[in-house]
Amino acid sequence: MADPAQGGTKMQADQRVLRDFVATLPETANVSLRVFGHVGTGSGADKPRSCAATERRVPFVPATSPRVRRGIDSVRPARWTPLARAMRAAGKDLERVGGEGTSNFVYVLSDGIETCEGDPVAAAKQLSTAGVGVDVNIVGFDVDRQAARQLRQAARAAGGSYTDARRADDLEDAFTAYDWAAWTRYYNCRTGTAIRNYNAEAGVAIRNANCVTGAVIREANAIMGAAIRRANEINGDAIREANAILGDLLGDDALPPDERAAVGDLVRARRDALTAAAREIRDHVLDAARERRDELIEAARQARDGRLAEALEERDAILAEARAARR
Repeated sequence: MADPAQGGTKMQADQRVLRDFVATLPETANVSLRVFGHVGTGSGADKPRSCAATERRVPFVPATSPRVRRGIDSVRPARWTPLARAMRAAGKDLERVGGEGTSNFVYVLSDGIETCEGDPVAAAKQLSTAGVGVDVNIVGFDVDRQAARQLRQAARAAGGSYTDARRADDLEDAFTAYDWAAWTRYYNCRTGTAIRNYNAEAGVAIRNANCVTGAVIREANAIMGAAIRRANEINGDAIREANAILGDLLGDDALPPDERAAVGDLVRARRDALTAAAREIRDHVLDAARERRDELIEAARQARDGRLAEALEERDAILAEARAARR
């Protein structure tokens, strides 16, 4: 990776492309960085130490974490390539964090063949079974035919893809084959539209129910108000009429006291009968108006709840479809 490549070194090209790639990942994605071939001086004396070294430079953190960029920029190349050891270690990393409902993508980037007597083909096959739903992508950067053949075999054993990047531009293409940003925009649009549609449907259903409920309440109040006013009018007329007659009786000395009392009793009985009838009619009208009001309000609520349930079911189906596609 220390060799020159398009205005810099291979490592510099790798770092630039990886930084750009991570920036396109969804905000919900977690990223880990494991490095190899970074220990020693490249001399034969350093080979055992270099071949034994693979380091998880960045643990699983959100893609937006500055630790990812710092980890990418911190890598320095040596010479030896413990490719198989690194892939086995990556598999163990995934086994600790993988689970149902997650998707795991592994990108293996190398500029050469395995040089530490490991078996990258077997390691890649094992890596593909780590965790749940592992997709292995291997990229060879400016490698010779022998290395390309080995890396391609490893990708095939993992059921994944191999990209032969001859130049830095090819490397960029390898890491932009899947447009995460476009998918994120699509997912957000799909879910956002579903939520907006539900909110609009819910708003219409609630407004319609409120409109019907308001009209029904106003109508019931008008009927009950008229019934109460009419009952009060009848009561007032009956009481005034009775008071007038009773007043006349009190001033009529021509009637014997017992007859005056009898007439007074008749007047009071008529008054009480009229006021009782007025109250009975009033109460009947009030009960009928309340019953009709409550029936119409309940019907409006049921219509509202039914429309809300249908809109909610449609929204949740779209959200579930979008989430499943994202996973």
